[in-house]
Amino acid sequence: MATTDMSPENLYDSAESAETRDGRLLHKDGVVAVAAVLVGMLATLIYASVTGISDWSHLVVLGGIVLVTVGVMIAIDPLRRG
Repeated sequence: MATTDMSPENLYDSAESAETRDGRLLHKDGVVAVAAVLVGMLATLIYASVTGISDWSHLVVLGGIVLVTVGVMIAIDPLRRG
């Protein structure tokens, strides 16, 4: 019968089912596809936003949305300390 030593070094047998040291699963399949879809959606949203701007007030609102989005991204960053 095989031993069931579950040390982190033994978990790196295959990239699909191995766990990293902090417990997350390594998933490399589909990351490129998800990134491509997200970049396409972002490009579409940027194009729609830029073509819809007709006045300076729209730029102010768009700038506020961008600043709030960046602030939220900084606030909920899982790697942020403190």
